[in-house]
Amino acid sequence: MNCKRLEKAILAPCMNSVIELSIFNSKNKTPSGRVYILYNSMENCIKIGFTDDLLTLKLDEFRYGYNLLEYREGSNGELRIIKATLSELGHQQLDTTDCYKISNKLIRNLKTLGWPLGDLKDD
Repeated sequence: MNCKRLEKAILAPCMNSVIELSIFNSKNKTPSGRVYILYNSMENCIKIGFTDDLLTLKLDEFRYGYNLLEYREGSNGELRIIKATLSELGHQQLDTTDCYKISNKLIRNLKTLGWPLGDLKDD
């Protein structure tokens, strides 16, 4: 008899957890694309980002003096995690466009996090 009551008592919380997990997973499904790093030598800064269309990225960013250093398969969720981690490590964006002032510490942290660095990893 106690088993039936116990089963009834835990059924609702378990189902709520399953529903919440399902909602969480459906919200965090992001289409795969490319994560990238751009370099602006005039401002000595980098821009990290995500795109599903490299051609559009090249057209937009080259207009503003950026050079594409490297890209690889990735997701928008990965970009959000990297930005949050960089913030926790003390790196602040120059503005709201995912630009960061280059420093040895930033490059070292991005390398540790597995972000594509192109020629910057050799410095």
